[in-house]
Amino acid sequence: YLELYNERITDLLGMSEEYAQDHQLCEDGRRGVVVRGLEDEIVKSSAEIFAVLSRGTKRRTTAETKLNKESSRSHSVFTV
Repeated sequence: YLELYNERITDLLGMSEEYAQDHQLCEDGRRGVVVRGLEDEIVKSSAEIFAVLSRGTKRRTTAETKLNKESSRSHSVFTV
């Protein structure tokens, strides 16, 4: 689960402060474009998927705008 904000890629599932580090896009001959160093998590049910999604969502960058008090100021990608 990653966030793209101000041209930085952040790992939203990383357990340590390292999640805040910039991650780079790389091209993998087998899988296409990937982001190296992101935390993977094995889930076995839809409830676990939603729990992981919720945990990462809490780390997303937000800021108040004139129209929305908790507007997301970023884009995120969650892969199942």
